[in-house]
Amino acid sequence: MFERRGHRGPKRWTTLVRLRRLVFVCVAILVIVSFIAAVSLWLQQEDIARSAQTGLGGRAVSAQGEELILAVTVAGLVAMLVLGRQIALTISQPLTQLRDTIVQQRAGESGAQPREDLGSAEISSVAREFNALVKQNFALQQIHARALGTHQLTFEMARAIRGTLNTQDALDVVCVGLGEGLGADRVVADTLGLDHELLLGGQWHRSDLLPLEDLILLPSLGAFAEELWQSTGFRAQDDLLEVDEDSREIAHTFYRKTGARAVIMVPLGLQERVIGMIYVLQVKEPRTWSTSEINVVQAVAGFLARAIVEAEHQVHQREYVARIERLDRQKSDFLATVSHELRTPLTSISGYLELLEEEDAGELTVQQHGMLEVIQRNTGRLRSLVEDVIMLSRIERGVTKAHHTGVSIHALIARVTEELSPLADDNAIALEIDPGPEAAIVLGDQGSLDRAVINILSNAIKFSRPGGVVSIRAGLDQGAGRAVITCQDQGIGIPAHDLADLFTRFFRASNATDQAIPGTGLGLSIAKQIVEDHHGGQLRLSSVEAMGTTVVIDLPLYEPAQIVGAGE
Repeated sequence: MFERRGHRGPKRWTTLVRLRRLVFVCVAILVIVSFIAAVSLWLQQEDIARSAQTGLGGRAVSAQGEELILAVTVAGLVAMLVLGRQIALTISQPLTQLRDTIVQQRAGESGAQPREDLGSAEISSVAREFNALVKQNFALQQIHARALGTHQLTFEMARAIRGTLNTQDALDVVCVGLGEGLGADRVVADTLGLDHELLLGGQWHRSDLLPLEDLILLPSLGAFAEELWQSTGFRAQDDLLEVDEDSREIAHTFYRKTGARAVIMVPLGLQERVIGMIYVLQVKEPRTWSTSEINVVQAVAGFLARAIVEAEHQVHQREYVARIERLDRQKSDFLATVSHELRTPLTSISGYLELLEEEDAGELTVQQHGMLEVIQRNTGRLRSLVEDVIMLSRIERGVTKAHHTGVSIHALIARVTEELSPLADDNAIALEIDPGPEAAIVLGDQGSLDRAVINILSNAIKFSRPGGVVSIRAGLDQGAGRAVITCQDQGIGIPAHDLADLFTRFFRASNATDQAIPGTGLGLSIAKQIVEDHHGGQLRLSSVEAMGTTVVIDLPLYEPAQIVGAGE
């Protein structure tokens, strides 16, 4: 037999007791009926015996006995049926109600519950357990719904923070989002300096509350933020007036300044750095903060800290770029000024050299002519350096393509070789020149392209041995739409280990330095920038030490549509 535990109210028999009771009653009725039938039969037999002696009334007595037996039997059966039906109803009705409740729950009626005061103790126990299960399921659904809500809130806050442009906007977005999303009364977020001084702050509050005047709330909370960041990472207090002895003073002071009864405090930090703090406040009454609510504030604090650090990084980057650009402009201005100041006296020196060589100031000795040649040679080197510096300054400032025009490669080769023929003659170098077809025309800046080819050809002459041959030729690749200039020498070449750094500014090959061949290390760098950065071409170099060097300049051919595109 099941025991009845923890039940209050009228006494109810268990189903097993009811069944035993039913069987007992049925057996009792059967015994009684059988006893009555036996007695009736005995009496009938006695009557029949007496009737046989008297010869009267036998049939009447027999009929009466049979009627009596039948009536008793029917009465017993009716009593058994009535009792069985009552017991069946006490079982079937509660089960039917429980089944209907299950159907209602399945249809979405979460409030449907079976009665617990119907049926036997077992059925009543099942109803109670079912109701407890329904309540537990409803509680789990509420927890799941809250978890989904906080997850959605976290996602929306992360997206909103990413959409802000600066730290102040991010603080304001966090305050509004947490206040409305968590149903808080007040939210404060601030950033702190190295000495815990307030840098920036944002706040949100219910419409019936006044804003806080002091956003840092308490000076000692800056140190408290450091402590939280190094330990638990948050502090959630359900009631500031019910705290332990160690925290009572700061909690009561916090309550007086803000009116808050409950608070979540989460520091803003990244790695070892504490940036600020977020406060979520409940005013006038305590509040039990759930784990999901605390997790939301912590997640948002992480998003906000990264956004603040990224904003600071962008500010520093912009400041750095601005300083670099300012220094670059100052450098370019300095180079331009120095170049101009150098060019003016060089022009004067060259003019007086010509006058001296022509002996306008009197006859010169052979030794004096030799001295003038040295002066003229070094003046030429200095002039070349000035031209390189001027070109470098132009490159760094940027050359607008809006002023590009069609440049004939044929005419360019002619101009460059004419200019450098004296240098080749002075070094006993033979020039082999093929200016190429006149149809080879490219879009570009004539002065810049002249400087690029001059740098390449002058290097070939300078690094060739006396009696050597330098060839320069131009070609046309109509299929690829390219004009190609090739300069080849049989000079000292370039060591293999120097090739990777050859286009670095001021870099010079080791064998050139060892042989004390003059140069600035700017020629190839300037030529490459002119060809590739400003004219969309390619400059390729191949060299073998002690065997010579080949440089190829590859430029796109001029098309009239290019001028329109360049101007745009």
